[in-house]
Amino acid sequence: MLDKYRKLVWEDEKNGIVVVDSGIHLNVDPHDPTGTSVQENGLLYQIFQKGFGFSDLGGITQQTVSGFLMTGSAGGSMMYDLAENIWDLK
Repeated sequence: MLDKYRKLVWEDEKNGIVVVDSGIHLNVDPHDPTGTSVQENGLLYQIFQKGFGFSDLGGITQQTVSGFLMTGSAGGSMMYDLAENIWDLK
């Protein structure tokens, strides 16, 4: 369970650079066993509020960031690549 790792910190708000924990959901996960996944604590909601988004999500938004990256869910485009939006992994 990664429900304790959902922090989002704006490193450079002007340029849309955030640091996120591996357990943050992209959006609401209706199957979240902890029942704590809501729109307001999702990554997409928080960055959309500041006018930012991602190049490609492949239509999957209920996963955690780590699950999304580890399963290769970011397919669906020959033109855009989610990797364009990742600055660093730690």
